Amino acid sequence: PFEPYEDEVPEDYDPEPTDYSIFEFSVLGILWTENVKKVMVVGPKPRSKGFILAEGNRIGKNEGIVQLIGKDELVVREKVRGADSKVYFIDHRLPLYNRRAVR
Repeated sequence: PFEPYEDEVPEDYDPEPTDYSIFEFSVLGILWTENVKKVMVVGPKPRSKGFILAEGNRIGKNEGIVQLIGKDELVVREKVRGADSKVYFIDHRLPLYNRRAVR
């Protein structure tokens, strides 16, 4: 009588970094040199897609902007509307994925 829930995603669906909540991303790698700062993030399963981002790029559903790429974290500033209808900006720190800490 019960059917299993299946996430119906078209085969040709190609997600963008603005299709997810920033909390669904994992920071897998950071390239940090004197002239270049890039970060690789991966979206959630089942369609884990990687994105290479730089400071100023958009990420997340709430108009997030990559504010800072540090040596071990990514800082994203999101625009949110409070209960008082005012717009606020919140900075979220996403740490670099540490495989050793997961074990």
